[in-house]
Amino acid sequence: AASYRRALTLQPRDALAHASLGAALRMQGDAAAAEASCRAALAIDPNSVAALSLLGELRADRGHFSEAEASFQRAIAIDPSFCFAFYSLAMNRKMTVDDTAWLKGTEALLAKPLPLGHEISLRYALGKYFDDVKQYDEAFSHYRRANELTKRYGVHYDRAGMVERVDRAIDGFDAAAIRRHQSHGHTSERPVFIVGMLRSGTSLWHATISIT
Repeated sequence: AASYRRALTLQPRDALAHASLGAALRMQGDAAAAEASCRAALAIDPNSVAALSLLGELRADRGHFSEAEASFQRAIAIDPSFCFAFYSLAMNRKMTVDDTAWLKGTEALLAKPLPLGHEISLRYALGKYFDDVKQYDEAFSHYRRANELTKRYGVHYDRAGMVERVDRAIDGFDAAAIRRHQSHGHTSERPVFIVGMLRSGTSLWHATISIT
C-alpha cells in the first residue's frame, strides 16, 4: 500500500493507482479504506474496470451479491477483455445454463494468447461454471488445466519446508503452552459452538480449546 500512496503523491489523478491501492488495502483487511480508494478511482474515471471489479469484490465481501454482480457486469460491458471481471462474477454466485453471454465471452478470451495468470483465472472460472451446471467432465478438464498452469506460475510446494514449519508449530503449542496462556482466556463457562465447512479444522479447534 505504501508504494501506491507514494505513486499517488506523484500522480494524484491516476485512477489505476487509486484502484491498486484499494486492492492492497483490501488484502490488508481495511475494507473501508479500500472502498474509499475505489470511489476515488471512479470519481476520476467512471469507466475504470479495475475499480469496478474491486468494488464488486468489496460488495461480495459484505454479502451484497446482487450489487457485486452489477459491478462485474458493468466492467465486462465496458471492457469485454477484462478477464478478472469474468472470473469474479463466476466465483461470487452460482452459474446457470442461462449464462451464455458469460460463457461465450470467457471462451472467446481463452481463444486468444493471454498472460499466464489471466488464463489460470479463466480456467478456474470455467471449471466452476461447468461444475455449477453439472457438466463435471468439462469442469474437471478446466480445473486440471488450471492446476497444471499454476505449477508453472506460482511458488512451488516445498514439502520439507512445510514439514519443518508444522513441526515448529507443534513444538511451540503443546499442552503446557496452552495452560500457560489460560489466564488470558475468558472465564465464562458457556458452551462454545464451533461451526465450519468440512475439513476446515473444526476438530482441531475443538481439541485445542478443550485442553485443560
